[in-house]
Formats: sequence, C-alpha cells, structure tokens
Amino acid sequence: MSQNKVEGNPQGDRERRLLLELPRICLSSRELCDFELMAVGALPFLGFMTEEEYRSVTHNMRLPNGDIFPVPIVLSVNKNTANQADNNKRLVLTDREGIPCGILDVVSIWEPNKKEEAELVFGTTDPNHPGVAYLYDSPPYYIGGPIQFIKTPSHYRFQDLRLTPEQVIEWKKENNLDALVAFQTRNPIHRAHFEATLHALRQVASEYPNVGLLIHPTVGETKSDDVPQEARVAAYRRIIQYYENMGVKALLAVVPKAMRYAGPREAIFDMIIRKNYGATHFIIGRDHAGCRNPSNGVSFYDPYEAQRLALSLSSEIGINVVPLEEMVYDMETRRYYPISSLPQGSNPQSISGTQLRRMLEQGEKPPEWFTFPEVAEVLSFNYRNNIIDVRRIIGDIDNHLINGGNINDLINNFLNRGASLEEVTGVDRAMVIFLTGLSGAGKSTIAKALEAELLERRFNNLDPRQVIWLDGDMIREEFKQKLPFTREGRETNILRVGLVAAEIARRGGIAIVSLMAPYRNPRDIIRKITSDIGASFIEVHVATPIEVCKQRDPKHLYQKARQGLISHLSGVDEPYEEPENPEIKIDNTNINPQEAVIEILSYLKNRDLI
Repeated sequence: MSQNKVEGNPQGDRERRLLLELPRICLSSRELCDFELMAVGALPFLGFMTEEEYRSVTHNMRLPNGDIFPVPIVLSVNKNTANQADNNKRLVLTDREGIPCGILDVVSIWEPNKKEEAELVFGTTDPNHPGVAYLYDSPPYYIGGPIQFIKTPSHYRFQDLRLTPEQVIEWKKENNLDALVAFQTRNPIHRAHFEATLHALRQVASEYPNVGLLIHPTVGETKSDDVPQEARVAAYRRIIQYYENMGVKALLAVVPKAMRYAGPREAIFDMIIRKNYGATHFIIGRDHAGCRNPSNGVSFYDPYEAQRLALSLSSEIGINVVPLEEMVYDMETRRYYPISSLPQGSNPQSISGTQLRRMLEQGEKPPEWFTFPEVAEVLSFNYRNNIIDVRRIIGDIDNHLINGGNINDLINNFLNRGASLEEVTGVDRAMVIFLTGLSGAGKSTIAKALEAELLERRFNNLDPRQVIWLDGDMIREEFKQKLPFTREGRETNILRVGLVAAEIARRGGIAIVSLMAPYRNPRDIIRKITSDIGASFIEVHVATPIEVCKQRDPKHLYQKARQGLISHLSGVDEPYEEPENPEIKIDNTNINPQEAVIEILSYLKNRDLI
C-alpha cells in the first residue's frame, strides 16, 4: 500500500518564494477529493494524470505500466491557466479558501476529446448522466504531472470518522481480523442494506474465522438529489449499535471520494481504494455506482454489469469481491432473502425510493421491516426541514439590481414585509453570525469549522434550523452583477450579502457570513434589519493583527498591494473600520479554528441559541 505522501509546509526560502511567485489554481470539489486520496495513499500514483496515462486509462483501463486503473484522475483548467502552466512549468494547487495544498510539476497539457472520454468511461455521451454532465461542464484543458504534497485539505466535519488507510489497517490489526469486508454507500443504510452486509459477512466467515466490517460511505461530491452527507452520517452513527448487538466488529469511517456514477468502471475504482484501506473483501451489490436517466427512468447500466467486471479482475487487483443480489423482504416469514432464494409462495414487499421520500416528507413512518426507526427519523427531518433555496434568494436580489433597482429599496422592501419571524417560520432562535476582519485574519477558516460543528449538531439533535455558510469570495461569484472594487461597490456587496443572510434568518435559519466588510455603516444596517425581524445578530470581530495577516497572506493580496498590482486593500491603502461593540472578539494569532469555534459556541449557549 502507498504511504501518506504529505510533506508538510515548505520551509526553505526557495519553497516559500515558489508559493508566492507561481500561478495558482483553486481545485474543484472533485479535484480536492482526488488530491486527498492521492495524498493519504489511497490511490497508486502521486499526481494528476499525464496525457499518456489518461489515454491508457480511458482506452485500456490500465496505467502505462500495466496496472489496472479504470477512471481518469485529471486536473481541468481554462485556456489562460493552461498558458500559465506552459510558461511556468509549475502550478500551486489551493483549496477552496485559497490555502496552498501542493505544487504540480507540469508534464503535459492537452485538450481532450470529451465526447470520446464520455463514451469510453461512462458508456454514454448523454448529458443526462451526471458524470457526463460534469465532464462537459468542466474546463476544456487537462494538465498532468507529479505533485509535491504540502497539506491535505482541511476538514471540520466528521473529524472522528476521517480515518486514513494507516488508521483503518491499525484498527484491523488491533482486532486481530483475518478478513475485513468493506461496504461503500452513498445512501442511508436501510434494513435491506443491513441484511446484505450480514449476508456478506456470513459468506466470508465460512473461510475466515475472525471477520470485521468496514462501513465506508463517500463524503465527497454527489448528485444534488442525493441525501446530504450530514444526514447520512447521522443515520450511519445511529445504526452502528445494531451491528454491535449482532456481535459484529464494525468500523464506521468516511472516505473523501467524489462519485462519478461510472457503474462498472467505478466499481473497480472503489475496489482499488478499499484495498489500500486494508480491506480483503469488497461488497458489490445491484447497480453499483449506477444512476438512472431522468428523462426516461431507465438505468444507464445493466444492474449486474459492475459485478461481472469486478469478478473478472478481482484476483489481479488483489481484493475479493462479495457479489450480492437484491435483498427482498418476505411478509410471510418476516425476513430478508436474496431475490433468487425467496421461498415458494412468499409474499415479497418493496418500497421505492420515491415512495419512501413521499412518506417521509408527509411525516409518515415507514414500516420497520423497511428501515430502522432512527434512520427514518433523520431522513424525515431532512426532507421536511431543508426548504431555504439560497440560489433563489441571490437570484431575486441580483435581478433587482441588474434591472436598475437600488439596494436601499431592497432593504426597505425587506423591512416592510410585515410578518414577524415566528409568524413567517414558526421557528425561534434564528440568527446571523457575521465574521468580519482583515484579509488573512482567519474568518473563512473559522466559519468553515463553525458551519461543520453546527451542521453536525443540527442532524444529531434534529434541530430544524438550516445552517448556511455565506463566504465572501464564494458568494461574490454567485452574483451575476459584478460590482467594482470601490467603496460604493464594496458597500453594496456587503449589503446584498447581508440581505441574503437576513432572509435566511427570516425563514428560520442560521446564516454564517465570513466577509471582510471593512465599513461600519453597512454592518450596522445588517444588524438592524436582522434584529427588526426578531432574529439574533452576532458580530464576530476576527481581530488578528495586520502584521500577522500580512505574514500569513494566504491569497497574496498584501504582496500584490506592495507591488502595486492591486489597490483599495483594507488595512493597506483603504481603512478597515473596526466594530465598536462586537458580541465576540477573537484574535486567532495563537489559537486554532476549533478553539475559536468553542468560544463562539460558548457565547451561543449562554444566549440559549444552541
């Protein structure tokens, strides 16, 4: 198995200079997942694929050295970044907050034939397939080459479950397991899945005396209509007790893998990952990593195609396949059977995904033969309490401003809508948590950690308040109207972001805003409109000294300001008006994000807001 390849932050002057001078590319959510899998040793190579590797994998399902590998792991870029890469021969890879994670040595740059890639990898060129749609929507050029890994992406969700391959292998050793059966899922585990895993364990136990189960759900990018990962993980946590009650040694760990929905090829991808996590066996059920065409409801793959390919390659890959049929409940005997083993005269029962969702949305309890009560409770909560459409809120504000409207008119309209918070939402304790501070102060990092904590609490405690993070850089991209970087433009941006946050609170949610917001007046306006609807406004001044911010300079804004490449940077040639009476003041010079979050949570608890 490959070892963790993270080398740590560059320490030498040359390495630090490279981070300052080289062009940067922000990795997409999928690319970050692929990066992390490489960094922790879950994949058998250490860089985004070169053109030679890409062509070998797409056409032959093998790397140039002959090893099996089924899907391209690529870095897609626009023409400008491709030209920069060609000129500099190296690129800095950053996470979504602009923090450097690695340096890519550019070996090849090419423009792929995406229609050919779709046909070879997904077996279709239909953009109704989510993997094909992602492929077509991604930038047109690919860049490949080895990576110097600096750090893995920072995560604050499910930290206790983010186990590396080494940690899973150590757990396997500690439990003296002869075999470890891995089960991947992107869905909640219902009774049929539970019975399927027990059936698989019984099969493997006939050859190995001490068998364990690795429940290994994906927490990377999935389809928009999949159950969100916070709800799924909350449900997984609730069913572990059922395995323990059966005497099963089970480990729940999450894997940072983005779904491709590539069916048979993705099954091979999943097998390789789980082998590197120490699994000896991998469960492949019906329609593994498949999906249906929304235009006609027909699956893109034969339901057992993935099993057939996996079985044909398992010995070469070095991990056993446990193929499972669909598990069906018989009402007569009150137990589950593989569909081919149903007793004669049985009365099989089933509930479709659409039927289940309708039941849960309407507050009906599905039968216990179908799912666990604890799982049903979490899913019903998810379907009935996720109703705030942030993109629509942004779009409404955008359209008003693009069509010549005034931001002040929007504020007055918001305040004149009349209904109180409780009348509108039926939910108390809505709030806006507004983090303001200089560039490099740590606002986004703290906000990301706070969002993770509140989301986990939400699903663990079934708190109906939606938690939505509005990051300054990310939400600026969501708005179609591009404002100038002048004082007037920046004040309008602060107010429109504040309106989105206040509307989230008006609908009973929790909005977390991380925005420089250097001007006191628009911050005070947001406080007023939030308070006037009965919600709480918590201003958090991330008061990290400017000397520390300049030293960190994660986005190189201070360096660019010194070089005269940008102007109007708050704290340099533009004022930053510090909050006069913030609810919370944090200097995170010498504390980590979790410590800052604890301070915010303590305040919220004292106010009875959590």
